[in-house]
Amino acid sequence: MGNMAAIAQRIVDSLRGDGLVEKVILFGAQAKGEGEAEGDWDVMVVESGAVDRRKEGSRLMNKLSGVGVGIDLVVVSREKFDYWRERTGNIYYEAATAGRVLYEAA
Repeated sequence: MGNMAAIAQRIVDSLRGDGLVEKVILFGAQAKGEGEAEGDWDVMVVESGAVDRRKEGSRLMNKLSGVGVGIDLVVVSREKFDYWRERTGNIYYEAATAGRVLYEAA
């Protein structure tokens, strides 16, 4: 678990201070404690304003390149996340209800 905490901290350190990043959520198997040590991490980044998911995904993946684990990244606007997070059957709901918030901007 200590290694997981170190990885989570590296993810946060890589994204903290980015003016667009409002929240970073770990979801999926790693958040549930069911992931393999070398398994991918499912990470959702909630950003302020309109989001070009492809452009932002690429930009943020560059920031995460030194984390040391595979990252499956989902980038979403605050507006879209807020709309979908309470509706079952989607990835935003899963992240909101079963995910673990790693970082939230003040």
